[in-house]
Amino acid sequence: MSGDEESRVQATVTTNAILDCVTRYNGATLTEIANEMEVATSTAHRHVNTLVDLGFLVKDDKQYLPGFRPLRYACAATAQFPIARIAWQELERIAEITNEQASMYLEWNDRLYELLRVPPDTTDDIADGETEPLYTTAPGKVIIAYEEWEEVRSLPGITDQRADLDQLREELGQIHVRELDVERDEEAGRARVAVPILVRGDPVASLCVSGPMNRLSGKRLTEDVPGLLRSASKAIELQLTSR
Repeated sequence: MSGDEESRVQATVTTNAILDCVTRYNGATLTEIANEMEVATSTAHRHVNTLVDLGFLVKDDKQYLPGFRPLRYACAATAQFPIARIAWQELERIAEITNEQASMYLEWNDRLYELLRVPPDTTDDIADGETEPLYTTAPGKVIIAYEEWEEVRSLPGITDQRADLDQLREELGQIHVRELDVERDEEAGRARVAVPILVRGDPVASLCVSGPMNRLSGKRLTEDVPGLLRSASKAIELQLTSR
């Protein structure tokens, strides 16, 4: 067990796990929560009732659903990034034109976060509030493609295998030149296109369109959607540099 894990307060960890469970299943019964947590129903009941009292959960018949209190924290977190207000209109335009999911991602503490998503109720990629390694997906790669290799090499969890490192470095070099990455997940049947948002040459975020491969393919995947994303990123960059 690491030092960080040893210093964790177990009650807080339990609370987080319950909220994750209820969110992941879009509502859960007390029995389902207890089974997920591998605790007695009475123990789960105490935790759940406290979360209901505090507004983190609401009870609907026999199910517990996410409450509204976390919205306060989510809004405060998003407000830290002025780019969110600027990008929202562009994301809505992209989603309307493509009829696919449009998102904006940013790097924070060496992780990739999805800050905005239109439409907001889709869960095809990163779940709200979750993170991914920067070097594993298109929206992360178009950000780190502009960073020094030694910074990329030091990212947490990155492989030590020379062949993998050489392949990643070459891939990031190509992404830098194209200002674009196209990702196809054959197993999931989905594709993503991502472009960086650059301010004076430095990456501040990325824009991405995601959808099923039967719709995101051919010219639409390699030309139409990338062109739309590039146009949106330039519009956002212009607003950011004029502030």
